[in-house]
Amino acid sequence: MTPRVRFFLAGILLLLFCVDFAWATAVHANVDYGKLLRIALFSLVPVSVGIVYSTVRPDERVASVMFAVAFLLLFAPLCTLINYLAIPIAGPRIDHVLASYDRALGINWADFVTGVARYPLAIDLLGAVYKVSAFQVAVAIALLGYRSDARDISLVCIATVVCAWTTIAFWTALPSFGAYTVYDLTAIGRRLGVTIDRSYPDFLVWVLAHGPGRIDLLSAKGLIGFPSFHTEEVIIAWWALRKQRVPFILISIFSLVALVSVPVQGGHHIVDVIGGFAFAAIGIWVASRILQLLDYKFPSREKAVLVPNAID
Repeated sequence: MTPRVRFFLAGILLLLFCVDFAWATAVHANVDYGKLLRIALFSLVPVSVGIVYSTVRPDERVASVMFAVAFLLLFAPLCTLINYLAIPIAGPRIDHVLASYDRALGINWADFVTGVARYPLAIDLLGAVYKVSAFQVAVAIALLGYRSDARDISLVCIATVVCAWTTIAFWTALPSFGAYTVYDLTAIGRRLGVTIDRSYPDFLVWVLAHGPGRIDLLSAKGLIGFPSFHTEEVIIAWWALRKQRVPFILISIFSLVALVSVPVQGGHHIVDVIGGFAFAAIGIWVASRILQLLDYKFPSREKAVLVPNAID
């Protein structure tokens, strides 16, 4: 991770904080900044290690991993805060439209989830994979630091930025919360002979109508339905490890299961996953172009010395 990339990522964090603070102050939002301070203080640990491995004991890969971890620790809550602050200006909800797109593809979310839920072992597996996959980008960064080019770590960070910003922007214009806010979960529970907890989807619908209330950045719940940011993280991590044979095979299998878990355990529409693929592809492409600009070596200002060809 070159100094330019580090300054670029630090600039993004500074920009996010300034926007968050100015926006929250303007609308008198009730934000628990104490939690953000705790995260910032904790992030000083990987930053300090990164400084050591970039100066005292130079090791570019270890330093890149540490700086990337610190960046993601701060980037996630700052983006979450922007997402919550955007709730009062969000556009019309499109969950019913997305559900109709699923049905146009020949998939009924309720039938799909009910079918999978008839296999308790599958539900347990998907639940565990869904939780672990939330940390897939961090795992990918650690593996890249072990055996890869530090440039790939930079690309993962920048791709995450592009995906997060475009996803939040789309959600603000056309918010959605997932299929479990459309279908009757009580009826689905009766079909399965279980009681399904409706508190989370009910909270999502409520918060869009009434605003975010007090924003606790350590316990804030995800809001975005389409595109599935969870899917975007899975794709970014999978793509980042494409150069490592064994890890790539393992993460490919894990990613496939994780993608199946998104509509089942995450309550997403099927088209949310498809949208996540598209946004991840765009994010990776844009990130690669940004990294090319950051890595560009400007020509030296020293005058070139012309050496005439030798004449036999």
